[in-house]
Amino acid sequence: MKKQTLGHIIVAAFLFTLCHPLYAQLPEPNAEGVSSGHTHLIVPNIAKHREIWKVLGGVERSSGRLQTLMFPGMFILFREGEPTAHSVDTTANHVGFYS
Repeated sequence: MKKQTLGHIIVAAFLFTLCHPLYAQLPEPNAEGVSSGHTHLIVPNIAKHREIWKVLGGVERSSGRLQTLMFPGMFILFREGEPTAHSVDTTANHVGFYS
């Protein structure tokens, strides 16, 4: 009887995950087909970089231990360290803004 109850719980949990909306999805792609939700930056001084990004319009947000700067449709996350490559050698060699 215990195995049967455990099986029902597992099936119910699985069915619940199918019905529950997923909030971590990316926004709809723009006209060029690009969609992005966040960008990680490795910077030598987080405080200085936060101030630079705030001047560009970033709004500070936090969720638990995660400290981010929010722009419309985009979050910027910082990690202190020395970059291991120039930006042109990474997956995104620049971040652009337009209005």
